[in-house]
Amino acid sequence: MIFLAIFTSCHFGIPKEKLTVIENITLGRTANSYFKEMDSLQIPSRRFITKTLIFETDELMNASSNIYYSSYYTKLFNFSEFQNPDKSLEHLGLIQQIPLEGTSNIFALLVILCRTKDPWLAGDALKFKSVVNDKFIRLEVNNVIIDKIKKMYITKYGEPKSINISNFNTFYKIDGKILARMKDNDDKATTINWETEYYNITFFTGYDLKGIYYPKYGAYEESTNSFAANVGNNRADSSKGELDCSSYAYIYYELNEKAIKKLKLNNIKL
Repeated sequence: MIFLAIFTSCHFGIPKEKLTVIENITLGRTANSYFKEMDSLQIPSRRFITKTLIFETDELMNASSNIYYSSYYTKLFNFSEFQNPDKSLEHLGLIQQIPLEGTSNIFALLVILCRTKDPWLAGDALKFKSVVNDKFIRLEVNNVIIDKIKKMYITKYGEPKSINISNFNTFYKIDGKILARMKDNDDKATTINWETEYYNITFFTGYDLKGIYYPKYGAYEESTNSFAANVGNNRADSSKGELDCSSYAYIYYELNEKAIKKLKLNNIKL
């Protein structure tokens, strides 16, 4: 109890507020402390469907099925003008803790931007459509949301330290239960960086995979392609208010070397 009281105000000489990121989550905790903190902060968690089209009943009924990905999430980016309850459309940030290699100490936090919709069911699985509560997620949001997030972070952290446009990028892809870190050397994308005294923020704004958001219908262009929601040649028509989209955008909070050393995170027994 004494240790917890000390941590609430200061951790190894670092004020707690200087380690606090999205949803008041604190970097630098052990994995066990992290999960306790998520519960105490009442961060919601649930499982999401990641397979685009489901035919088999067994997949829906099997709790350990590879179509499900479980995650804490934030609704911080679920802007009201882009919600559509009739289509189960929300915009979420999936939260994933990142331990320092060789330890159980959380030195980084990954927030993957996504949108939800009702899953596509066919074949035998279709008869369970009315009882399936899990939502399908696609790692894509419209570019107005990307711009709103950028402005939110500028308001909080000031002007970015750097803005980089590159064909060499890292992104994260969810394949069933697996979160995979991917490398891409072909598609151009923009990364925005902020620095604070003890941690850095990377906002990867995503790839242009020709996604389209239709404000008239409160819906996105859809396809059964698991990588891109729009595989056709259509582009957003700005004269109709249609919006381009970005895929695989994420926000990454990472303690810097100064914080890691001061918090002694390389100590596995911490």
